[in-house]
Amino acid sequence: IANISSKPIGEHWHYKAIDALAKLAIVEDRREEVVKIAQERMKSTDSWVSNSSTVLFTKWGTKEHHVKHFAPYLSDRGNKINHWILGTVYGKLGEYDDPALIKALIVRLLIREDAGHAQKALIAIGPATEDLLLAAMQNEPKIHKSAAAILKQVGTEKCIPVLERVELDTKNTFERRDIRAAREAVKARLAEG
Repeated sequence: IANISSKPIGEHWHYKAIDALAKLAIVEDRREEVVKIAQERMKSTDSWVSNSSTVLFTKWGTKEHHVKHFAPYLSDRGNKINHWILGTVYGKLGEYDDPALIKALIVRLLIREDAGHAQKALIAIGPATEDLLLAAMQNEPKIHKSAAAILKQVGTEKCIPVLERVELDTKNTFERRDIRAAREAVKARLAEG
């Protein structure tokens, strides 16, 4: 920690020390210090340093840290997370059912590079995603395919009428097919009990 925090933020060699720190077990009384270092280094223009710092922040940060940082960051479609670490970040975010993070993950369904990982995170969150996802689905046709895939896994009875309505309003044959399949899967899952 001392070696990382004693040097200027932009030094490339930091990524090795940060990677090593990310592999250590979390020490509660050092958590805030490590999270602060990670947040500072996430701003580095050196992609190795910023990527390593993002992984470190993802591991050592708490739900509160993640919501405070990732919800606004991911809500801006212009912000990027390196594709090498998407699985790590979204895998962690899939553990939280926070509405701000769910909204941010729904925004990421619009970004081709992020959509698959965001979809997995929303499925992992489960039915807590449903209301926000249904609202987004009615307002943003570009997420129909991803939203249908998510609801197919986690949708409840209340998504059925919305899926029916969106299916009728959708012009794209393939999207209609996906939405119908999601609706039928939810019905079948509910029938099984």
